[in-house]
Amino acid sequence: MPCKRSPTSASWHCLLAVPLALFVFVFVLLYLFSPEEAFAQTRPTDPGMEAAASVVYDHETMAPTISAAALEGSIEIDGILDELAWLTAEPFAGFLQREPNDGEPVSERTEVRLLAGPDALYIGAWMFDSEPDEIRATLTRRDVVSDFDYFFVSLDSRHDHNTSYAFTLTPSGAYQDAALGTDGEYDFGWDPVWEGAASRDGEGWYGEWRIPYSQLRFDSSDDPVWGIQFTRFIARKQEVANFAHTPRTEAGGPHRYGHLEGLGRVQAPSRLELLPYATTRSEHLNVHPDDPFRGAGEQFYAAGLDLKYGITSNLTL
Repeated sequence: MPCKRSPTSASWHCLLAVPLALFVFVFVLLYLFSPEEAFAQTRPTDPGMEAAASVVYDHETMAPTISAAALEGSIEIDGILDELAWLTAEPFAGFLQREPNDGEPVSERTEVRLLAGPDALYIGAWMFDSEPDEIRATLTRRDVVSDFDYFFVSLDSRHDHNTSYAFTLTPSGAYQDAALGTDGEYDFGWDPVWEGAASRDGEGWYGEWRIPYSQLRFDSSDDPVWGIQFTRFIARKQEVANFAHTPRTEAGGPHRYGHLEGLGRVQAPSRLELLPYATTRSEHLNVHPDDPFRGAGEQFYAAGLDLKYGITSNLTL
């Protein structure tokens, strides 16, 4: 728009028109070529991310499955894993990390095999290690697992996706066991009767479990399917790898366990437990030496019997 000269307003009209047009022009350029707008116009779509976001976990079709082979002969629980029976079981080696590299294969080769006996489940685990001298192993009392290597087995024998029984071994052969209740809390006061042993050599460490069916809760059935989880912890790497992978962004637990098949006919045992006990108590009092009713020291004894009976797989009297 041309400026019109007049005695009173010519300079004012020119000064107003030029800065206003320049301001509008600069504003449009800044908007069109700003980093945010340019990125928004050229941002590529990531098909992988879109596909991952659209995947909905389906337990029945996506949970991994492992089969137990029928036990022939006997197994000595010594952590050596040298019985021929172990060769009849199909190994599983597809462990995936949860920490630190979520979803990546375990950094040290790990295999597990299962054997189903008439009265117990046998588990063998091979934890190979490229730096066997760096395996952290400390001998501790039962139910104390700290910052050292371990292998964890958890069984959802009811297959209710809610409760489970955990059995852990360390390279030194230390035990940990716990029951996961419906409240989501582990009860480390649960001390079942089971056997476990570990050994080490120049290639890694090995664990062997014998878990009697009598220590678990389940209903009798032909060839049942149980939930199962295995976890390896490599302490020096702070690495956690699972049989049934659950991403870090999701909560784990029995609802994300894999499936255990091949158990055959499993008969729920009678769940009658009798626990006798005896106690003794001593009192030492400062009494008068002529007191005919009390002495300076007395002993008290008591005995009893605790009875626990499992009426069903989830009801105990």
